[in-house]
Amino acid sequence: MKLLVFSTVIPTKKNLRVKTFETLHKALKKRIPTELIWVVYQPDQFEKIMMDDQTIYCIQDFNDGVDLLKKLNPDLVLVPNRKEPIQHSASLAGKTLGIPLIGFSGAKIDNRLFGEKFENMKVEGQTRAAFKKLLQNKLPADSEEQSKFLRRARFFLYKYRFFIKTQLSVKRNIFKIFFLLLRDFVNFGSSASLPFNTSLDHYLLHDKLEVGRHQYYGIPAEKISVVGNPLLDDIFHKISTVKTRTKINNQIKILIFTDSLYEHGIWSYKERESFLKNLFGKLQEDKTILFDIKIHPTTESETYYQGLFKKLRLSAKIFQSEDLYDLINNYDIIVTYGVSTTHTELSLCGKKTILISTKHLPTFLLVDEAIKAELIRQCNNFMDLIPLIHDFHEQEINLTNEFIEQRDKYFYKFDGKSGKRAADSIIQFFETMKSKSN
Repeated sequence: MKLLVFSTVIPTKKNLRVKTFETLHKALKKRIPTELIWVVYQPDQFEKIMMDDQTIYCIQDFNDGVDLLKKLNPDLVLVPNRKEPIQHSASLAGKTLGIPLIGFSGAKIDNRLFGEKFENMKVEGQTRAAFKKLLQNKLPADSEEQSKFLRRARFFLYKYRFFIKTQLSVKRNIFKIFFLLLRDFVNFGSSASLPFNTSLDHYLLHDKLEVGRHQYYGIPAEKISVVGNPLLDDIFHKISTVKTRTKINNQIKILIFTDSLYEHGIWSYKERESFLKNLFGKLQEDKTILFDIKIHPTTESETYYQGLFKKLRLSAKIFQSEDLYDLINNYDIIVTYGVSTTHTELSLCGKKTILISTKHLPTFLLVDEAIKAELIRQCNNFMDLIPLIHDFHEQEINLTNEFIEQRDKYFYKFDGKSGKRAADSIIQFFETMKSKSN
């Protein structure tokens, strides 16, 4: 079986989407020979990459979605449930060419809830942040060397041109194309969610609570499989390895997990610089505290942090590609900020974490419950950080029964087998579609 997926990064970089597809591919291969075909959409072209039973293409190799599917000829196409321009182009082309389409909930720890107050909360300046992002000279996964004038805006226009050319290839009415163009630009300006894609042949969902949302859009129950979240499989197997570090002298080792608030247009360059200088400066005041940092694996620039450390004369280590679980046992406490799926992972594994408040951002799933269970402590002022670290270091923590109940409520079948269930569903759907075409 040839399965086509899309990614914003070359899959040697391990973001959430890459991890999701790798989990699915691994589970599929145990049941049926599977070739995974990647199409990477980013501004820079690259030569085709071959890796065992995986092939990686760049989007610039294709004129539009129809050209892409005709050249790659996959058996199935896996796309998200929302209409992102490149992947929606593939779904339009798939419908025209008769290639089956499977939708998935998205490569997120959870795309349903983000803490108790998320539904009623609006991040200030969403429209302003959207346009700030658009005018940036880099995409989130770019290095400093890739920075070019309006690079992000120019690539956004490239993706939308690809979408328009696909619509023309499938003979969509020109007036409808114009109407969709206006709608999408209004939606972008207002930071509205991408439209829901109701044209897919089957849907893989994370949990039962998503079923109602899909049925609201007219998706019949027979097109839905609730499989759990494949991203959680690896976490399920790794959280048992998390341990408390053995105390050595009076030293307290801190690992700082940064967040790409600047790259996503929430912070300005000056705001990021000021926050980090204040954080690092405060930690340096206490000679018993040693710290290193872990930056985002794809969206943050190691070069930026190297330059900042040189300016501040810091000798801390900078981790980027390393796995969270390979690092945290070497540290006593995690210090973090912003809004990140990493916060949910830290909650799940019960690692001592201090969350520094930033700009009234919402908390991710399970973080509020971890705060209530005292697995995570909040810090609202840098003046409180050092005393909080020392107090937390002496405290013993345990997963409470109430916390475990909440975890099981939020995560459907948290058992490490979601990838297998998703693979079983894909194979069953594939075999059904094959039998219908014979």
